[in-house]
Amino acid sequence: MRELQLAALQGVGADENRVELIRVCNEMRKKDELLPEAARSRLLSWVYLGNRDTVLAKLDQTLPVDEHLATFRWLIQGIDVTESIYLTFTLARLLEAGGDCDAAQRLYVSLLGPSITVAVKAREGLERCKRKSPQLKSEVELLTESLYDKGGLHLAAVTTRYWGQGLAMMSL
Repeated sequence: MRELQLAALQGVGADENRVELIRVCNEMRKKDELLPEAARSRLLSWVYLGNRDTVLAKLDQTLPVDEHLATFRWLIQGIDVTESIYLTFTLARLLEAGGDCDAAQRLYVSLLGPSITVAVKAREGLERCKRKSPQLKSEVELLTESLYDKGGLHLAAVTTRYWGQGLAMMSL
């Protein structure tokens, strides 16, 4: 039955359907329903990659932020979000909206180089986080820490890969 509901919502590309899919997935998560990784991957692509600006613009209208973040984490179980700059950005945006600017900032910094479009949005996220939490570390401090911190290996790898672009985007 759920498969039909999900397929029907994906059948028409309306923005309302993307928002409704998030709500349906939230309901499934709350009821501990199972959804195969391939189906979750398709939903992630359709909802968060297909028209991500619309979904992110309606972030506070879709679900309470804590539920949206929990649902997003439920959808990404077993999926390496770091393979997609757009999913990484979505996770950062949800973390920020939920008040975890420290975690969001680390993800935003990792996005400063891969894509100019995403880097601009990541820079905007960094600025929002700094306004909310002025005590946060600078991007340079985070990059330096990540080079020596086992937990920051992804951040170091991403920023090393895009070092030239990343440095150009940072305000030192």
